[in-house]
Amino acid sequence: MKCITTAFQVFLALAFVVLGSSEQGEEDTSAVLDIVNLTNLKSGSTSTSTSTTRQEKQENYRSIGILVEDKLPLSGDLAMTAMLSPAGGTSSTTHAHAQSTLFSLQEDSNVFRRIYNEQEITCHDIDNDEGKRQHLCQFVEVQTFCPRSCSNLRSPHEKGDDALETDRDLAQVCLDDSSYTFNSWNGNARLCTWIVEKSKKIADRQSKYCSKSENGMVVGVACPKSCGYCSTTLPPSSSSPTSSPSSSPSDLPSSTNNPTSLFQSKMPNLLMVITDEHNLRTISSYRNYLLTKHNKTQVDVWGEDVHLETPRIDSLADEGALYTNFKTVTPMCTASRSSLLTGQYPQSTNTFANENALNSDIQTWADILRDERGYTTSYMGKFHLDGEEKPGWGATNGRDFGFDDNKYRYNRGHWKYFNESNGIVQEHAWLFNETEFLQDHSEEETYATDFLVNRAMEYIENAVKVSNPKPFALVLSIADPHGPNFVRPHYRDMYKNLAFKYPESGRKKLKFDPAPPSFNSKVPQNVPIDEVDDYIENYENTQFVEYMQQYFGMCKCLDDNVGRLLDQLKDLGIDQDTVVVFTSDHGDMLGEHGQLDKGTPYETSAGVAFIVKYPRQVPKGKVIETAYSTIDFAPTILSLMGVPKLPPDVNFQDPGIGSQLSKVHTS
Repeated sequence: MKCITTAFQVFLALAFVVLGSSEQGEEDTSAVLDIVNLTNLKSGSTSTSTSTTRQEKQENYRSIGILVEDKLPLSGDLAMTAMLSPAGGTSSTTHAHAQSTLFSLQEDSNVFRRIYNEQEITCHDIDNDEGKRQHLCQFVEVQTFCPRSCSNLRSPHEKGDDALETDRDLAQVCLDDSSYTFNSWNGNARLCTWIVEKSKKIADRQSKYCSKSENGMVVGVACPKSCGYCSTTLPPSSSSPTSSPSSSPSDLPSSTNNPTSLFQSKMPNLLMVITDEHNLRTISSYRNYLLTKHNKTQVDVWGEDVHLETPRIDSLADEGALYTNFKTVTPMCTASRSSLLTGQYPQSTNTFANENALNSDIQTWADILRDERGYTTSYMGKFHLDGEEKPGWGATNGRDFGFDDNKYRYNRGHWKYFNESNGIVQEHAWLFNETEFLQDHSEEETYATDFLVNRAMEYIENAVKVSNPKPFALVLSIADPHGPNFVRPHYRDMYKNLAFKYPESGRKKLKFDPAPPSFNSKVPQNVPIDEVDDYIENYENTQFVEYMQQYFGMCKCLDDNVGRLLDQLKDLGIDQDTVVVFTSDHGDMLGEHGQLDKGTPYETSAGVAFIVKYPRQVPKGKVIETAYSTIDFAPTILSLMGVPKLPPDVNFQDPGIGSQLSKVHTS
C-alpha cells in the first residue's frame, strides 16, 4: 500500500510540474524580500580556494534572505516572489526561470544591482550619493560588499576567520530612498516624505500607497521609514567631510537581536482557516477567475447559472493574493494536512495513509513561531494527524507540534454539533435527534462550524486584550463541507430552488466516452451504457439534488463565518497586522468525471483554494497562476511573517522527491 501511495504522489508531483510549466503570462520575479540582487560580473572566475568560503558563507547569508546555492530555490521562496510582486497581472514564474536569477557571490565582487529598476550601481556610486547610500546600506548584503561606503565596516576577507559570525551583527536600519518617486491620486510625482507631510493624513496615505507598486517596485520597499515600518537611522558616511557618525555600528540593532522584518513595525498575527473537501467552484472568486479562461458551460458544471456567491471569502482575494493553481501533495486528509504543517512530503513523515500518525519528532512552522519568535499558538478543529483516535480531543503525549492551546483540537470525525458543559466538549454526529437537541441549544452556538468560530473569536480577543500581548498564530480547521452533507436548519433550504444537473464530464465517464483512466474506472452500480441517461435523470431528481443543496448550504455557512472573523479583526484594530490564509486540505469532485469525494489527480480533487491577505505586504487583487503545493506553505508563511533564519535542524523538504531543492533556504 505504501509503495502504491508513494507512486501516486510521484505521479501527482510530475503532473503538477507539467501544469506549472505550461502556464502562460508575464514573468514576475521582483520579490520584496530579495531587495538587492548580488551578481558576479567575473563569470567563470570561481576557484577551488574560494569554494570553501562560499560554502561557509551559505549559513550566514541564508539568514539575511540571499539564495547562495547553484540550485533551484525552494518553491516557497517563489511563492513569496509571486505574492509580493505588484498586482495588475498574473504571475507564472517557473522554477526554470528562477534558476537564472540566483545570486552568485564572490568575495571580490563589489557590484550589485537594484531589482526594482534594473540599474547597476557600484560601491563608488554610493559614496557620491548620500540618498542612495543611506537607503541601500540598510541591507546587510550591501554592507558586506561595500563595507567602506557603509560606515567603514570591514569586508569578510579583511576580518579573517571570524567574519561570518560578525557579519550577522552588521546594522540593519530602515531609511527612505530619497531619489524614489511615485504617483499620488492626481498623477503628481511624490517623494517618500510626502506620505508623512501632514499628520492627519499619514495613516490614510500609508494605507493607500505603501502596498502599491510604482516605478517597478512596492512603495513600502523604497519608503520603509515614511510607511512606518521602522524608526532607526544609519550613521552618516565617514567619507563625507561634512558629517560625523551619530552612533557606532555596535549601537545599532543587529539582525540577531532585532529579527523583525524590514516591512513590519511589529510581528504580524496569523489566522489560518482550513476547510475540508472544499470544491473550488463553490468559491465565487475562483468561479470569476475561471470565467476569464473558459465559457460558462465549462465553469457552471451543475447547470446554467447554478453557482454560489461567497462575498466574504472573495474579500480576501480582493484585498490579497489569489492562487489559482495551488495543489495538495496528495488529495486525502492526513497527507495534505501534514504537508501544510511540516513542509515535507507525506512519505517522509509517516502520513501516507489516513490511519497513520504524524511522526512525533517532526518540527512544524508553529514550533518555530512559538519557540524562536515568542508567538502564542493555537490549533482548533479537525487535526487528523494522530492516527485512529476518534474524536481524540487535545494534544496527548506531548504531541502539540508547536501549538500551546489545543483544547478544541480533535483528531477525527465529522461531527455536526458540539456543546460544552463544565469545560467538557461533547460531540454529536449527524444521525442523532437534532430536533430535540435544538430545543435546548442554539444552532448558531452549537453547529460545528459556528461553535469552532466562536471559540476562535474568544481566543483572538483574549490574545489581543491581555496586558503585554504577544502576536498570535491560530489555525482554525473546520470539517465542513466534507460529508455527510448535512447543514443546520438556517442554511438547509437556502438552495432548494436550484436545479442541480449532473456534470457532463460525469455523464461521459459513465458512458465511457472516452474510456476513463484506470484510477477512475469504477461505475456506480455497474450501470449499462445504454441506461446511463435514465440513471442520471433519476439520480439528479433524488439523491444528487439533496447532496448539492446541503453542500452549498455548508459552504455558505462557512462564508458567513469567515466574515465574522474578518469583522472581528477590524473591530479589534488588528486587521492590518494579521496575515489571513484561507485554504483546504483537498477538493471534492461533486459529480465531475462521475465521482464524488476526492483521491484522484483531477483539478477539483487535487486543486484547492489558497488565498492570502496581509495589507502590509501583499498587494490587493494579486492573481498568481504559478503552480504551488501544500509543502510550499511552511517556508512561505515564515518568510512572509519575517522569520529571519531557520533553525539549523529544520529542512522544509524531504530527502526524497524534493532533495534537489532541500539546501536552499528562504529568509
